[in-house]
Amino acid sequence: MNGGSVRGGGIGGLSLAAALDRRGLVERSPARRRSGRGGPCLGVTRVRLQEIQLTGAAAVPHRLGVGVTDVTPDAGRVAVGFSDGTSGDYDLVVGADGIHSTVRRLAMRPVEPTYAGAMAWRSVVPAAPPA
Repeated sequence: MNGGSVRGGGIGGLSLAAALDRRGLVERSPARRRSGRGGPCLGVTRVRLQEIQLTGAAAVPHRLGVGVTDVTPDAGRVAVGFSDGTSGDYDLVVGADGIHSTVRRLAMRPVEPTYAGAMAWRSVVPAAPPA
């Protein structure tokens, strides 16, 4: 049984994948992409923050171009099906795949997201902001 699987290669997913003992990351996009507007965040642009996180998560096993097609909790584990026909059993599955999360839709009853009035990105990385 695998320790965990993180779905989503954005800021949240990269932070969590690196923190969870580098267990694995799945991203449906077929290539690493830069996302966001690049606005300042703690003195670092969003694009630069994601670059730093990609470097920090370089050793995390990952598969690009693969989506999640099934999430089934069963006896203390979670079975996950992937769009390439493979599957895996995990202790923990995290859906860091955005506001229209595939993982949330598959794992829970459908609920339309509503704005709560606040947002924040937080991460601790062993890197100094660029000068």
